[in-house]
Amino acid sequence: MANTPIVDSLKLARDRQQLTGVVAVASLPRLVQSLYASTGSLDYAISGDCDGRERPLLRFRVNGTVELQCQRCLEAMAHELRIESVVRLVAAEVLETEYEAIGSNPDEPDCIAASKTLDVVMLVEDEVLLALPPFPRHDVAQCKRVDAALKTGEVVNPFAH
Repeated sequence: MANTPIVDSLKLARDRQQLTGVVAVASLPRLVQSLYASTGSLDYAISGDCDGRERPLLRFRVNGTVELQCQRCLEAMAHELRIESVVRLVAAEVLETEYEAIGSNPDEPDCIAASKTLDVVMLVEDEVLLALPPFPRHDVAQCKRVDAALKTGEVVNPFAH
């Protein structure tokens, strides 16, 4: 990841700057561990902003498709990502206190520590990891295991092998 954009997160937010880019799925090591295959790329856009109380925010959009493993048939399944999220930037020393405050107000965006050296691609990877389903499965009509069971009329025990 030699071309990883490193930015001053507070400057990005306060100046309401925008960053866009494309990152190869294979270059995201933590994400690759959760995938069936590490092909394709993800488009991202990050916009700096401030909320109504002038607190710095980053708004994310990540789009693309990743290949997950269906937990029914254990085959590859395409999972489309259309992520839109917001994080609020806070000083590192008050991050824990801010997390506790968010716990009592679910309408507040998540917080991250403001940094002069924010790794944009790592932040994109974090957002993608948070958006993945915990137990990915094909739709019933698309799953090979369910389709086979419907054709033969027998119940298939996924633990039989």
